[in-house]
Amino acid sequence: MKKDFLKYYVIGLFIICLVCTSLVLFKQNNTLEEKSNTKFHDEYTSYNGKETSNGKIYPEVTIDKENLYYYISEDEIKDLFDNGTGVLYLGFPTCPWCRNIVSVLNEAGKDYGIAKINYYNIKEIRSNYSFDDANKLVKTDGSTLYTYLLEKLDSFLEDYTILDNDGKEIQTGEKRIYAPTVVFIKNGEIKQVIEGTVDSQKDPYILLNDSQKEELKNKYLEAFNELADLCGEKC
Repeated sequence: MKKDFLKYYVIGLFIICLVCTSLVLFKQNNTLEEKSNTKFHDEYTSYNGKETSNGKIYPEVTIDKENLYYYISEDEIKDLFDNGTGVLYLGFPTCPWCRNIVSVLNEAGKDYGIAKINYYNIKEIRSNYSFDDANKLVKTDGSTLYTYLLEKLDSFLEDYTILDNDGKEIQTGEKRIYAPTVVFIKNGEIKQVIEGTVDSQKDPYILLNDSQKEELKNKYLEAFNELADLCGEKC
């Protein structure tokens, strides 16, 4: 009798510990995501009203702290491309085009019921090209992650050309991930890549109007459909 009691007592303690551990991990995960949401809000809105190096004013970003953006790590990016499903936004807060899309993408994700939008700041990881005084092309290599992303997105990207000191267009021999780029992945397969905003927007320092926002939002909603296991009423 005592042995049975002891056995059930130990099992009960184990179950209680397991539940408590799960609750702690769940709470920690939620806290991390909340911090990620707030960080994104603070990072992007901190440039509101500020002047760029060329004398222009950064486009204003209006987004609440309870947004969908989650700062994804390099390893998590590779897991996503390996066999994951989700949305990956590549951009950075001082990019004027990016500042036009973040609230629209967030709204589209919420309307569709997306749990989160993975975000990675690509400003410092990309390779850079310039010309020296002899008009010779000089390359500064990007990070290993950028090389990885170039390989994964290769078929969706265009050849990267720049102007030399004489104004002549030169092929760099590489493709380019421009900001913003939004990648839609299902079971490790890239279903769609949306770069930039809408064709009618020519100046990123002039915010999208309501019609342009609606056009862009619909593009995102159509792409979200690519990730759905069942279309239901959303196809």
